[in-house]
Amino acid sequence: MIISIKKNGHQITSAKEWFEFAPPKGKESQWKEGRSALEMANFALSNSFPELINKVLGELSLVETSFICEPEANSSFGTGFGRGEPRNHDLLMIGENTLIGIEAKVSESFDLRIKEKRKLVKSEKRINQFLEFVYGENKPDNVEELYYQLFSATLGSIKEAER
Repeated sequence: MIISIKKNGHQITSAKEWFEFAPPKGKESQWKEGRSALEMANFALSNSFPELINKVLGELSLVETSFICEPEANSSFGTGFGRGEPRNHDLLMIGENTLIGIEAKVSESFDLRIKEKRKLVKSEKRINQFLEFVYGENKPDNVEELYYQLFSATLGSIKEAER
């Protein structure tokens, strides 16, 4: 499998180039050993990464020969999902028939739980729209305990795949 990592036309072949062309939002404060941004870069640039992607795709009966990847890729949710920032994928992988949005985590949580996020926002419209998109009328009983960032990641990946 061929995995090509690029950002704004720049081919990325090292962690140094990854940070130069696609630094995390928090820049140096998030670019440390044992933290998600640097560990994602190191792993995505390793020989183990294509092997893992091939294994996972095989388990899903999917086949891809190559991916174009973009670190720190932004995906718009489009209209109807309230105001706010776009989805920021730690790594967005686009194959011929497959799209993978990666949210890298080493020792961080998936942001806040839905119930905690509701307390911090001026409007719950966006949260409700995310949940409606994913579940429709079949929301699980524990939906308020789930992590908001996972809904953002799911919706951002789906909207990117539609494009």
